Amino acid sequence: MFEGSQRSSLGRIADSLKERTYTGSVEGITSELEERVRRALQERGFFTPQVSGNTRVLTSSPIETQVAVAFHVVEGKQYHLAGIGIRNNHAISDAQALRDLIPVKDGELFNRTHIEEGLERLKNAYSQQGYINFTVVPETKINEDDNSVWLELDLDEGKVFYVSNIDILGVDEQAEHQMLQDFLLKPGDIYSQARFDLSIQRLSPHKAIPVSERRVDERAGTVALTISLGRCPDSP
Repeated sequence: MFEGSQRSSLGRIADSLKERTYTGSVEGITSELEERVRRALQERGFFTPQVSGNTRVLTSSPIETQVAVAFHVVEGKQYHLAGIGIRNNHAISDAQALRDLIPVKDGELFNRTHIEEGLERLKNAYSQQGYINFTVVPETKINEDDNSVWLELDLDEGKVFYVSNIDILGVDEQAEHQMLQDFLLKPGDIYSQARFDLSIQRLSPHKAIPVSERRVDERAGTVALTISLGRCPDSP
C-alpha cells in the first residue's frame, strides 16, 4: 500500500514487488523494499524520492512469514535529461559515439537504471582497448526552471595494459602449445577482457573447468594470465 501519492504507476510497482519472495529479517526486507520502490521511481524521472516503509507481520511459521508493507512516498519533481557532456576522452575522441552508449535520449525522463547501464557500457568500451583501470565520475546539474538534469561525465582513462605472458596449467606441453595457438590473446597484445573471456569459453570442449588468475603490474602496465585446467566432475 502506498500513502502520500495517487499515481497509477505506484500500483504497477506494488504488483512487481508482490511477484517476488524475500529472505532475511523483517527489518532487512523492509529496507530492501524501500530501495526497490525508490529505484523504480528513479527510473520514472523522480530524482530524489523519499520512501519509508512500515511493515506488519500477518502470519509467521518456521517455513515462511507473510507481511504487509505500507509505504509513505514523497515523489518530488519529475525530471527529464537535458543532455550529457563528456570530458577527458582522449583515447576515444568521438564523444558522440561514447554518448550513444547511454540508452537515454535528450528530453526523455531521467532514468537512473539506464544511466547506470550506460556507464557500464562506457567501462566495457574502454576495457576492450586495454584501459582496465578506467573510471567515470558522473556529475548532475539540476535546472529547477524546466525540471531537467544535465549529466556531466568526467573520464579517467588510465593507461593501456598489455599481455605479458599466458600460462596454461594442468595439460601436457603439446596440448598447452595448441591451446595457446587458439587463444585470442597473445603476449604483447593489448589486453581485452572480452577476448580473454571468449578464449576461456573455447577451452571448455577440452573436458576441463578453467580457473583463471589475472596478475596486474600497475607500474609496467602489463597483465599476466594463468589458466588452470581441472577435469569436469563427471569425467573419468
